[in-house]
This record gives sequence, C-alpha cells and structure tokens, in this order.
Amino acid sequence: MNTRKRAGQGFVAGSLIGTLGGLIGLGGAEFRLPVLVGLFRLSTLEAVILNKAMSLVVVASALLFRLRAIPF
Repeated sequence: MNTRKRAGQGFVAGSLIGTLGGLIGLGGAEFRLPVLVGLFRLSTLEAVILNKAMSLVVVASALLFRLRAIPF
C-alpha cells in the first residue's frame, strides 16, 4: 500500500472514529483498535501498544488545553 493511500485512509478512519467517539461520549480508543488490526494490518500487540500511546497523547493534550482554560 502506498504512503499517500494509507495517509488518506488514516485521515478518513480517524475522522470517523473521532466523530463517533465524540457523539457517544467515548474517547475513540474502543474503535481505533479494530481499525488498526483490520485496515492497517498491524499485529494485535503492535495495535494495542499504538492505541495506548495515542490515548496517552490525547489525555495529555486535553490536560494542557484544560489547564489553559481553568487555572491549576
């Protein structure tokens, strides 16, 4: 799979996961794992590690934005 196609698929999948997760009040990690394994053909262990890393980035960035809005 070429890089351009994979980036496009990643953008579409990420947009759908973010929208769906936001609408039902979840972070999206529940939906990322099947996409990483199924669409991007990662092994289960690689997908779990990447999913946890993405969740950590999301939580850290949310904390930073929250601290800008509400003083510590």
